Amino acid sequence: MAKDKISDYSSTANSNTDIAGINIDEGCAPSGINDAIRTLMAQLKTWQSGGQDVYIHPAGTALAPSVTANGDTNTGIFFPAADTVAVTTGGSERARVDSSGNLGLGVTPSAWNSNRKVLQINRASLVGTDGNETNLGSNYYWNGTSNLYIASTHATLYNQGAGAHIWYNAASGTAGNAITWTQAMTLDASGRLGIGRTSPSYLLDVENATQADLRLLATGNVDFLISSIASGLEARFTKTGGSGPITFYNGGSERARIDSSGNLLVNTTSAAGNASTFKSTAGAGQQAVSFWNNATSSTRYFVTFGTEASYTERGYITWNGSTMALSNASDERLKENIVDAPSALPKIAQMQIRSFDFKEDGRHVEYGVVAQELNQVIPAAVFEGADNEDGSINKPWSVGLEPVIPVLVKAIQELKATVDAQAAEIAALKGQA
Repeated sequence: MAKDKISDYSSTANSNTDIAGINIDEGCAPSGINDAIRTLMAQLKTWQSGGQDVYIHPAGTALAPSVTANGDTNTGIFFPAADTVAVTTGGSERARVDSSGNLGLGVTPSAWNSNRKVLQINRASLVGTDGNETNLGSNYYWNGTSNLYIASTHATLYNQGAGAHIWYNAASGTAGNAITWTQAMTLDASGRLGIGRTSPSYLLDVENATQADLRLLATGNVDFLISSIASGLEARFTKTGGSGPITFYNGGSERARIDSSGNLLVNTTSAAGNASTFKSTAGAGQQAVSFWNNATSSTRYFVTFGTEASYTERGYITWNGSTMALSNASDERLKENIVDAPSALPKIAQMQIRSFDFKEDGRHVEYGVVAQELNQVIPAAVFEGADNEDGSINKPWSVGLEPVIPVLVKAIQELKATVDAQAAEIAALKGQA
């Protein structure tokens, strides 16, 4: 057979008897030698230009690659297995392309199924799937049936495809065993982010069976902010840094806040004194604050009053099915030094009952009291007010007439005792007539 390319020649010199059919065997004509040499030069030129098959043997090893640079015998290319190419530097394998077309850097690629093309770096893998998806994971590979652990530790996976981004994690497992993924976070093609949700329904959709925490920390004043804006309306919850308040917004305006003292303020930004404050925008005939109790018991408690030290209840606003009542704690066990009260008639006699008009709305009161005047007689029924520095009213004096009731009862008892004594005297006089 005429030898038309280098690969046609034999490694046994005596077997090479022609060059492209020109006889170079023992006893050939000298002119044939000249023609053979010229033909050989042409073949070498063709080989140099890539026009002929090239076979280089042997397959080599990492320490002794088959293709090297002159003088650097432990750096180059070798062929560790069928249909496999590897690169070595300094006698150590650095990269390998296996028979499935997977590339391993610093590692032999795991036994990936051939329908996925993989770049594997140690236990981390970048995978292109069917040209439509990309997976980036750690400590996993796909064998065509299941995802398996590469090493005995945790595994993670990020999938990007069809406009969505999905994050998976898996508990620590055993090398070679199947992985059970948990879909931890999803960013769908509509831009909705689900944390603990595989199919988010909202722009941020968070679900957790044991707790629901969301913390945003900024370097400025805002520590925490949840905001939703739709159709020009805004609902927002903010926490301002330092000792600032927690504020609640709706419709673009602040509606409530919890201030640095722990007071709840509704429709106002400042507390009345040092207390929770509710400011109503209700009009005439509308409720400022509503309390509802759907209990089926005969007595329903709407408001309970108490002291913080021992969380002892001191009073209630209740409804018994027909009457609303304000009750104060009057338990004998809460009292000491219990004796009969002194005469109440002098106090009743000192009370000044007035008629007057309120400046604000002109409302007329036929029978009433003035707080400062009542304070001279029954101070327990009066709550002192306060003025601003310019003399204007900061907090008006007010009256709670409940402490007056026992005084009235005592006075009536005294009057009854007097009337009863006088009735007895009159009866005795009539009997003597």
